[in-house]
Amino acid sequence: MTAIGDVTSVFAFWDGIEFEACENLGRLVAACPTVRRIAIVQPATKYPEELMVKSYNFPPLRLVDSIQVKMVGGAQHTAYVFEVLPSV
Repeated sequence: MTAIGDVTSVFAFWDGIEFEACENLGRLVAACPTVRRIAIVQPATKYPEELMVKSYNFPPLRLVDSIQVKMVGGAQHTAYVFEVLPSV
């Protein structure tokens, strides 16, 4: 996939997703000027916006909120909601 179209929001559940797939999503979001919000569900991490930008090639982000979620079966994860910041 080389483009995601004129979407404004992206959601992904990352538990168990390969690193290269996360990088590819970051590149797709960076190339799509209409994306304004991203929600990622994954195990809790420190400094999630830095991880997204430095490790996964996302454009600059601001963490808007984080929400603790419990999956069917009892696994605990965190949903991180980011705002895509304008490119400088």
